[in-house]
Formats: sequence, C-alpha cells, structure tokens
Amino acid sequence: MMHAYNALSNRFIRPFISSISVPNHIAGFDYLRGFAAFVVVIHHIVGMLTGETRATHHFWVGAAGVDIFFVLSGFLMFGFLAEARPPVQFWIRRLLRVFPSYFLFTTFAFLVNILILKRDVHFQIWHYTLSLLFIPHINQLGDLKPIVGAGWSLVYEFWFYTFIMICLFFRRYRLLIFIAPLFILPVIDYSNKNIAHQFLGNNVIFEFWLGALSRAVLCISIKKSYSILMLITGLGVLCADQFLHLDRDMNRLFIWGIPALLIVTSISHMNMASTSVGRFLGDTSYAVYLAHPIFIIGAQRFFLKGNPSLIGSAICIGAIVLLTYMTAFFVHKYVDIVATNKLKKIIFKNRQNTPLNQYYPAPND
Repeated sequence: MMHAYNALSNRFIRPFISSISVPNHIAGFDYLRGFAAFVVVIHHIVGMLTGETRATHHFWVGAAGVDIFFVLSGFLMFGFLAEARPPVQFWIRRLLRVFPSYFLFTTFAFLVNILILKRDVHFQIWHYTLSLLFIPHINQLGDLKPIVGAGWSLVYEFWFYTFIMICLFFRRYRLLIFIAPLFILPVIDYSNKNIAHQFLGNNVIFEFWLGALSRAVLCISIKKSYSILMLITGLGVLCADQFLHLDRDMNRLFIWGIPALLIVTSISHMNMASTSVGRFLGDTSYAVYLAHPIFIIGAQRFFLKGNPSLIGSAICIGAIVLLTYMTAFFVHKYVDIVATNKLKKIIFKNRQNTPLNQYYPAPND
C-alpha cells in the first residue's frame, strides 16, 4: 500500500505540493480579517441589545465572521504544510502569535471574576488554567468556552496548529495524514456528550479543510469576473440566512462555511492594493476580537440596565466600538509586536527579521 502511495506521490502529489507556496502578502486578506472581526463585534453588540437567541437577534449572521477566520486559517496553514516547515519551529511561532494577547485578556478576565464579580476562587483558578492551556472544558454557564468566551475559536485554532505540526513531522506522508480526519471525524459516534465529543462534534472543524481547498485552487487562474461572482454569492447567501433563518434547519458548515469558502477564494484571486487602512484593519483584527467582549460586558452591567433610550443605546454602541479599536491598536503595537518579537528573540537563537504576523491571520468569536 505504501509503495502505491509513493508512486502516486511522485506522479501527482509532489508536483501539486511544489506548486503551492505562501504568497508574501495577500492585501485583500487584511480587509477580510478586518471585516470578519467587525461583524463579530456588531453581532455581539446587537445581541446585547436585542437578546442572544436566534429568534430575537437582529444580526445573527454576524457570527459567521468566525467561519471566515477558520477558512482563512486553513488557507494559510495548508500553505505552510506544503512548504514542509520545521514542525516545532512552526508550532512555536504560531503560539507566539496568538498567546501573548490571549494571556493578557484571559488574565484580565480572571482578575475581574475574582476581584469584582466575586466568583468562586477555586473554580476560577481551574477555569483560568485550562483556558491558558487551550484545553476544552465546561465553564460556569455550562458552555464549552474558556474564560474569554470569544476564545472558544482559539481553542480550535490551537489544536489545528498542533495537528499541522504533527503532519509536518511525517514529512513524506504529511498530506495523507492531513486529509485523514476528513474520513475519521464523520464516522465517530457523538451520542456520548462528553467534552471530547462536544469539541470534535462541532462541524466548524471542517472549515479548516475548506480553507485548504481554497488554498489548493489558488494555483488555478480565475477570471476577475468569476471572483466577483463568487464574492457576491458568498455574501448573498449570508445575507439570505439573516432573513430566511436557513441555519435553523441546515448545517452551519453549509450555510456559513461554504459562503466563507467562496469569499476567501474570491479575495485570494483579486489583486488588491495594500493600504495603511487595510493593514490597520488586518493587524488589529485579532486584538479587536479579544477586546470587544470586555466593553460589551461592562456596558451591560453599568450603562444599559433597564430599557435604555435609542440615543443612549447609540452612544453606548459608538463608545464600545471606539474603545475596542483603541484598545486593539495599543495591544497590537505593544503586545502583538513588541512583546512577541522579544519572546521570539529569546526562544530562537538564530534571529530573523521576518515579522511574525506577515503571513498569519488572526483567529477568532
């Protein structure tokens, strides 16, 4: 069997992988990351005002920004897999990209829970520890989320990076190992609702492989008109879901994942110019994603009690967005860049000047 795989690899797989390389920079992804983070922020703000249930939420589809992040992550990680990067170095660099800001906001949330909200200390220490280790667990509300609720997607991101590292260890068979979960995960019996089954049974996992598919077709030339058509179709399906509530009866992977695939694929084939605005939106998207729940929760507890007026709600929304992006700017500048690069210099003896966030999308809800 392995002889057959080697023959197949030499004939088809290796030429295909050699044709895949990670572009230095896809400017359109900056705008897309900024867009994805922004719609998630608006989704949570609207949920704060109208209720978190599907029936009452006026911008439910904003949560699909997370699906766009997952597809983006799969797109770029598959490129790194094709390049056969050193596995441990790859994993450490990914961890350095996501952990400093995550540690900052997780620690802040932990201190708020202990000192201000006066929640059970022993549970919070356990909750905090598992959150920092990216270990899936049930929080005090019965949800499979870390202390920073939006960080649930980062747990999936972390374990996907770990899976990519494992694939990279098996350099010759890395593509075979990469596609194996597509055949294993669907046949697992998820009737036992333990934590592992809840985590693996979430079909958003497959959106990473949708991103890989998008990356694989990057070597195929697609006309600009077709790219625009894909973008309009992807956005159109998401807009239709907002009004038709398609996700009530259909799988999230199809209703949000496939449109995210179309959107990412279309943007990757568009030759967009890099601008300072795009860079800002892309670079701060990760910190925006992590920071906004703090201001939303603060607004709920201190400023939006009872039935606020329309003007009061509008002011509060504007303040949340403004404070979120201001915080994200400073966190990106002093944590994502300064602190991360210092850690990089400490860990890696052979220093390189390549910015850690040159190729990496922000994870993300």
